[in-house]
Amino acid sequence: MIYELAVYIRREIQRAEGVRFTEDEISFVAMHIGARLEVQAARAARLRTVVVCPAYHEMATRLRERLEREFDQHLDITGLVTRLHGVDDIDADLVISTVPLSGQDAPVVVVNVFPTWKDIESVRADQPHHPQPRSGLGPAPTTRLSPP
Repeated sequence: MIYELAVYIRREIQRAEGVRFTEDEISFVAMHIGARLEVQAARAARLRTVVVCPAYHEMATRLRERLEREFDQHLDITGLVTRLHGVDDIDADLVISTVPLSGQDAPVVVVNVFPTWKDIESVRADQPHHPQPRSGLGPAPTTRLSPP
């Protein structure tokens, strides 16, 4: 399928620009298409996560950076909320917060501003078992988060 897509792209470029491709160049295009699809599939498998830390912005940023280091392959941190106003309409698969929250559609994991290993393990333990895929590339993996 990827090679056929590369052939189609070659045909369209050839028609529009008059440029001819060798078989090696078509394979090169197919390799890049495949690599891009893999990146998209990996990103789609990560949980869309919002971090809520209604405190100083610097602490919220540090919390986000720590979570990104710990869960780089598993979480896609799409938002950082530093005020409690508007936390009722968070669109995410998982919410990690430094304060208890209620009324969220997504699971909420409460952690310290400076997360301990216990907090990190809580995030691993409380992540949803079956995240919904965010693209048309098929279902997301359902494995639990594992230590780095």
